Amino acid sequence: MNLKYIFVFFISLFFTSMPATYTDDGIYQINELDYSYTSGYGMNQDVSYKIRCEYGIDVIENCQMSIKEYGKSEDEAYKISFSYKELDKIKNALNRYHILSWKGFSKSDKNVLDGDSFSFRLRYNDDEKLSASGYMMYPSKYKEFKEIFEKEVKRLSKEY
Repeated sequence: MNLKYIFVFFISLFFTSMPATYTDDGIYQINELDYSYTSGYGMNQDVSYKIRCEYGIDVIENCQMSIKEYGKSEDEAYKISFSYKELDKIKNALNRYHILSWKGFSKSDKNVLDGDSFSFRLRYNDDEKLSASGYMMYPSKYKEFKEIFEKEVKRLSKEY
């Protein structure tokens, strides 16, 4: 028997005996992202982020984020533009914390009258949509996502 055929046999045996794995790339394109949360009931006690990206043929032509900070009015919101590389960092955070598992999350703790809330809307991968919201109840990995997202926003704000 030819050594080449034995090699091919063992290679094919190896790959066919491995369990099938499916890797879902998750979010590969962000079209729109709206994320906001409140912390208290006073005036301007909310924070909001709005990302809008316009695509040409396989290239981001324009990506902007509007940021309304805690304690500031809507009139004091500011905008920054950033590159596709920066968008990749946000996209990676969305995938790392399994944001797609948040789809349809809508829970609230009706026993709390003065708590915090969040709202998250995403249009991604051309025209898929996700929305999630909560009042004193949060989806899995929310705290980790919020922390890394705000860290990225602060870094972007300083750079642009």
